[in-house]
Amino acid sequence: MNVLDWDSAFFGLPIARADVDRDPGEAVERARAAGVACLYLFVPATALEAVSEAISRGALLTDLRLVLERAGAVEGAAAAQGAGPARRAGEADLPILEELAARLAAHSRFSRDPRFARERVEEMYRLRVRRCLAEGVVTLPAASARSGFAGVRVEDGVARVELVYVEPERAGAGVARALVAAALRAVAAPRAEVVTQLGNVPALRTYEALGFRVRSATTILHAWLVPPD
Repeated sequence: MNVLDWDSAFFGLPIARADVDRDPGEAVERARAAGVACLYLFVPATALEAVSEAISRGALLTDLRLVLERAGAVEGAAAAQGAGPARRAGEADLPILEELAARLAAHSRFSRDPRFARERVEEMYRLRVRRCLAEGVVTLPAASARSGFAGVRVEDGVARVELVYVEPERAGAGVARALVAAALRAVAAPRAEVVTQLGNVPALRTYEALGFRVRSATTILHAWLVPPD
């Protein structure tokens, strides 16, 4: 079990993470003894008994997460026809980026947990896009900045696709593919990684078209160890 300092400070309560592949009871009790308020349980997708046990103990299923990776830099034009070119965002684009990031927050595992305040989850995503802009690359559609964005940062030689959002009316036009490809070309890292949700079929198709392949699948649950306010 690892106490998550950033999450704890941001949400104002003790939060920890435990990776388990069998009965999560021991991790839950250790967290309770340590005064943890919310324990994120990360369980391999194949460990169905552990997931069932966690749910029986009151944990909330919040995400079915896939990690995908690819080797080699993205080269050439990867946008689908009609998507249009992408451009690199700057500080002047921050108001638009924060607005879109707040919309993206609605699709996160934190928004599926009613005990995390919606406004705090939205602020978390605004912070994430600010960090991508400051430390990495954020791309926007050249013709219509409000259509979507993609944010990538490089850590330890790996380009991590941290944020991708496209407005619903532009879905299926190749916008996400163009934005992600442009960001990855800009950082030119030898490897890339992205996290998405198992049920997000359009996102999976986008990443597979860019050469990503599934590396792991994880079930994430939130175990609350204190009563609601």
